[in-house]
Amino acid sequence: MKKALLFAATLLSSIAIGLSVAEVHVNVDAQVTSQSSASNDDPQQMGTVTYQFIDMDNGEKIRDDETLTGKVGDTWSYDPRKHVHDYQMPNAVAFDGTFTVEPQVIKAFFTPAKDGSLNVYYKYSDQSGKEIKTTDSTTYGMWENFQADINKFELKDWELDLDKSIYSIDFGVGNKIEVPLRQLAGTNSLANTVSQIQASPGYGSDATIGFDLVYTRVQSNVTANYVDENGNSISNPKVMTGNVGNTYSFETQDIEGYSLSSVSGPISGTYGNEDQTVTYVYKKIKQDVTDSQIVNKDSDTDNSSLSSNVVANKGDIAINIGGIALKTANLSQQATTPFNNLKAAEMSNQNSLPDTGSNPGVSITLAGLSMLVVSLMIILKSEEY
Repeated sequence: MKKALLFAATLLSSIAIGLSVAEVHVNVDAQVTSQSSASNDDPQQMGTVTYQFIDMDNGEKIRDDETLTGKVGDTWSYDPRKHVHDYQMPNAVAFDGTFTVEPQVIKAFFTPAKDGSLNVYYKYSDQSGKEIKTTDSTTYGMWENFQADINKFELKDWELDLDKSIYSIDFGVGNKIEVPLRQLAGTNSLANTVSQIQASPGYGSDATIGFDLVYTRVQSNVTANYVDENGNSISNPKVMTGNVGNTYSFETQDIEGYSLSSVSGPISGTYGNEDQTVTYVYKKIKQDVTDSQIVNKDSDTDNSSLSSNVVANKGDIAINIGGIALKTANLSQQATTPFNNLKAAEMSNQNSLPDTGSNPGVSITLAGLSMLVVSLMIILKSEEY
């Protein structure tokens, strides 16, 4: 077990740390042919390098040739492996060189092989194993390079536990290596260690690199919501943030037109590993109407539609004439009577009616007011013309 961990630590913390499954060793017997015999000093001459892609088993070409052209003496580079799929190159060839006067022909031999892939994931959990962020997963194809990103390790309000967080490589053939991040980093910083983790897929296998990251909560939120009895928000929520274990306390908020009905949730306590919510429920304060309401018409109302009403409330009479409000006091009865329904004959007969206990002063006052209203309406009509 010790030897296995030592091997894993050595492999994963090497200066290249990257997984190069598709690594190809340079073969000294590279298939390069050149018949250059002329001088390479003529800057006007052009040289060519042609790659041939050949199936090692049957000698047939698996794709068209690729020709590079450049000035004699200039350097060139080319990787034929990146231009063929589902084949691998058992023996490497020259990947760079210098253009010469005579054409160069490079034979690259391949054997059939499935293109591999590399899946990389970042999994985020708290100390209890609960997922705290959706797993981030990406798949890389042949010749695509993966580079670990330090930003993937940073979560707001959370601290990474290097001892419990695991870096793993699974080659898909039952050979899996797992190492804690603390051991992988050694004396290096996490940022420096992560910057060295890189890889690319190889032939014939689907490999996986995993970061099973475990965090401890360092800060959390407590939110106070203010709603009416129907659950509708009546004021902006208040959010308090603090370190886990520290205390918090909310005070009741006065909201105009409402009174507090109930509270659910902890209005005071300590910040925990989970965010918390407090809900204040308010009820609407009812307004009692005790005085008469007078509604005036707009100043541009057509005089032909003027109306006059008597509104009696609590012994007072209010008259509204086209926006002009008149008021008399000390009337004991309540009534609303259109003036145009009063007849002079009915008012003149008030003195001959039997005594019923009503106040005759009311009839006299109404008669006087009726004459006043008629006079005002005549004046308004005359001004109209």
